[in-house]
Amino acid sequence: MGERRWRSVGESVAAAGVIVSLVFVGFEIRQSTVAARAEAYQEIGLTIAEFWYNDALNPELLDVMRRAELGDSLSASELHQARSRLNAILRIWETLWLNVDTGALPPEAMHRMGSWSQMCDNPLLTRDWDSFFRDRLGEGFKDYVTETCGLPS
Repeated sequence: MGERRWRSVGESVAAAGVIVSLVFVGFEIRQSTVAARAEAYQEIGLTIAEFWYNDALNPELLDVMRRAELGDSLSASELHQARSRLNAILRIWETLWLNVDTGALPPEAMHRMGSWSQMCDNPLLTRDWDSFFRDRLGEGFKDYVTETCGLPS
């Protein structure tokens, strides 16, 4: 075999090596993306589970929330409790939204947590949007809430 032939074989082997390494890098990136997505789902799932578990341990707060959602009058401390709890729920939603917005989770992840329309229909959110909740959210999520819930921006 001549020198040209060996050079051609060497170039072919080198090209095949580059292709194999690119396939490997692509596979590793895909695996990393799958792992990051699973971690994001797990983190949000654990946060939600802990949140609901704590709710189950506090029937008085649940009663305050029910009354707030019905539009009943609340004392100042009850209103603070209700706003704080709703703000915590909004923060969980915002974390989920940020994961979707950055591409860590697919858009359908927003529907896995529960009913966003129930959040939009919450009288406490709609009543206190301007005076309390709007300024406590990040800009992108605030835009999402105003658009999907029909609240003033």
